[in-house]
Amino acid sequence: MVTLRTLTIATLITFLSHLGVTLAGAGAQVHACVHLSNSVKDPFTVNFDPNNGANQCMNQVGNYQSVTVSSSGITCAYIGYVEAKFSSSGGDLCATDPSYWNIGYSTEKLRIPKSGNIKSRWRKQWASPVNEIAIKQGPPGNMVCGSQPLCYSQMFTWDEGTVPNVYFVFQPDKQDSAYIEVEYKEDSSPIEEQTSERASQVVINRRRMKKKSNIAE
Repeated sequence: MVTLRTLTIATLITFLSHLGVTLAGAGAQVHACVHLSNSVKDPFTVNFDPNNGANQCMNQVGNYQSVTVSSSGITCAYIGYVEAKFSSSGGDLCATDPSYWNIGYSTEKLRIPKSGNIKSRWRKQWASPVNEIAIKQGPPGNMVCGSQPLCYSQMFTWDEGTVPNVYFVFQPDKQDSAYIEVEYKEDSSPIEEQTSERASQVVINRRRMKKKSNIAE
């Protein structure tokens, strides 16, 4: 529902952007991580890519990074400073459009490759000096945390005017051989795992071919 307050704030932001006033959005020092429950037989490489066409209304998106995973637990790479864009310029509508940031991962030197992408929304909470990151879509087991230990949360908040460390976590061994994404509601609870007869058949077929999805092998 669009309220008078919402329209007034949006109009003010648009007006300031026309005057050349750049409004910095929510920003954080971002780390991308993978977590494994079991040890691995051989080290493998994980590539993290924030530079993809799915980003929307972001001032800064961070940098491509790679990391070697050689043990169980969590392994992270520093992606860099990431910041949402809250003002319009160059013909965009970022003064009113939502800010979306994506981080993708893919593996190398793994017998059964794994990959996935987390889509997150960055915003300032209305009438509150609080910034918010909410995961909108991602593979099973994903989370966004304020520190390296697993937090099992799809939402992170912090005080406006501060720049926290934020950790986006993938769990490759939570993904079966059929890659299934999970979408989230506004309260960041899962809508449903997008399973289908086709996805189930893929798993059955792979089992028949004796292809195991255990990442530790």
